[in-house]
Amino acid sequence: MASRTPSLEMNTPIERLKGVNTSILKPLKGLGITTIHDLLFHIPTRYEDFSHIIHVADAAPGSTVTIQGTIESTESVRTWKRGMHLLRATVADDGSTIDVVWFNQPFLSRTLVRGKHISLSGKITMNDHGGYTMQNPAYELLGADSHTTHTGRIVPVYSETAGITSRWLRYLVKNALAHIADITETLPHDIIKRQHLLSLHDAITGIHFPRTQKEADAARHRIAFEELFVPQLLIGEARREIKHSLATQIPFDLTTVKSFVDGLPFQLTQAQRKAAWEILLDMEKNTPMNRLLEGDVGSGKTVVAAIAIINTAHNGWQSAVMAPTEVLARQHFASFTKLFTPFHLDVGLLTGSSALIYDGELDTVRKMKKTDFLAEVRSGRLKVVVGTHALIAHTVSFRAIALAVLDEQHRFGVAQRAALTKRNSTDTATAAHTPLPHFLSMTATPIPRTLTLTIYGDLDLSVLDEMP
Repeated sequence: MASRTPSLEMNTPIERLKGVNTSILKPLKGLGITTIHDLLFHIPTRYEDFSHIIHVADAAPGSTVTIQGTIESTESVRTWKRGMHLLRATVADDGSTIDVVWFNQPFLSRTLVRGKHISLSGKITMNDHGGYTMQNPAYELLGADSHTTHTGRIVPVYSETAGITSRWLRYLVKNALAHIADITETLPHDIIKRQHLLSLHDAITGIHFPRTQKEADAARHRIAFEELFVPQLLIGEARREIKHSLATQIPFDLTTVKSFVDGLPFQLTQAQRKAAWEILLDMEKNTPMNRLLEGDVGSGKTVVAAIAIINTAHNGWQSAVMAPTEVLARQHFASFTKLFTPFHLDVGLLTGSSALIYDGELDTVRKMKKTDFLAEVRSGRLKVVVGTHALIAHTVSFRAIALAVLDEQHRFGVAQRAALTKRNSTDTATAAHTPLPHFLSMTATPIPRTLTLTIYGDLDLSVLDEMP
């Protein structure tokens, strides 16, 4: 391993921390821990309250307590019936004793030896002889200062993986906190003061090794606040950037939209009419629409998107519809070809495996070479393109994309979403002045409005809360 350094930074590789060896490096990385920062932000999932320290004489069955005393004797045995290894110990405290047993931990016999001072935390039970016992308690040997990490306090419990336990993680976190040079504050002082928050240093210390449950709660509150505050800050910045960006203004073509709606074999719900109206109004503006269309499966999101797409096409612009799977992309392709048949509108399908075009004039579907398909997209002749992630491949470029529709947006990353809205073919000299497409995202995942504003605060919301 690399040599250790006495002073650590937040971005120091985890290999340089005392206690990290080759046997636990892989499990640590399996938990997403590659740096000191990752370790310190591996937040406990819960706590064990071992802070109630008592004398053996005050023990009561069923209570979870900590007892500190001296090991008087140990015995290591193996049961003949099950082949289980037992380590039995007798611990004395002010003249009273308690029996302790650990199951299948033979290595403890090298550490827990007669005469050692020990701290034990766990539940008190009654044994067959009427005495008190502790089974598999948390333990640690006591030094001169009697400071504890795993017992006698509020003890953090972490998400674990094969090869690394909460006990080991506590040990590593303690080492990291002892050697970290500085935990730089990430929030402005006035926000910390106004929101009555702990400093980041105190929050990190308090969330791992709180003295009380109240301190743990305050630390968790500070970290949770930042986890929500920083994304909101970025969302606000993104929203500002969008408002200062240009988009193609798509006039509301009343004749086309009315003809499309009148030709449907069903009536739109009021929720669909309202959502379509909100979308069409957004697209008349010269700033990019950024809207989330939410509705259960069967609520008619596809028809609402189709209204926006046909209005875009009849104004001479292109639309792209991206789905997370090929199956869903093909379903959309089939839906749009059927919906747009009376308007003789061509629709393309691009996936990793094939390229298809629906010819609106001939009412037929034909396969195409991908090079020919991409040429149709690049020329602007193909007004509606449906596809999978293949739509954001570097070979795909649109001549005049004005609407990007993303289905099941929670299954795409931010980078994929951004890539779909930057597919206009242009040279670098004019890239900065190229209008952004309007963006419509669709999801069937029910999200409470307050949570939607938190997670997708950069998106305006339309909800389909009626079923056709």
